[in-house]
Amino acid sequence: MGISHEISLNEIEVEIAKFIGKLRQESAEAFNRPNYKRDPRSDLEIHINGFAAELAWCKANNAYPDFNIVRDLTDVDAVDICGRHVDIKHTHYPTGKLLVLPHKTSNVDVYCLVVGKMPNYRIAGYMSAEDMRQPHRMMNLGYGQTYGAEQRDLYPSIQEAMNRKKYTLEDLRMKTG
Repeated sequence: MGISHEISLNEIEVEIAKFIGKLRQESAEAFNRPNYKRDPRSDLEIHINGFAAELAWCKANNAYPDFNIVRDLTDVDAVDICGRHVDIKHTHYPTGKLLVLPHKTSNVDVYCLVVGKMPNYRIAGYMSAEDMRQPHRMMNLGYGQTYGAEQRDLYPSIQEAMNRKKYTLEDLRMKTG
């Protein structure tokens, strides 16, 4: 699984996460945004913990969080110090997978899996968008098709994820023709 980074949100950060998560949920409902959740938890809980995970990543990486309330499938969650676009995915399952919707098109460079429940989170690892969107990563966990990766397949840093892409021989053959 590589190294992991533990982050705890303080009381004010928890309140901010609850506030932004609630507003994002209300916005999604007001604009009739399709619900693509892959989790039985309530939409509100998912929005709150999703933003809390983004906030935890930003805190650990000295980045400014995206406080936008109205979001769409092309939005990224954060930009790292090198200008790479990071899409932060959250799960509360300790051994949960990094999951990415197949129809989500954006300018994401790298995906990050953050694991935990408010206020404690762990950055489980990273995977480049190119590496994530390989045919062998497609799976169905009971909520429809999605790209997925186990935590053991994630890299401990963005730089490693961008430099060391994991491909199968079949993937390489598809790229060359």
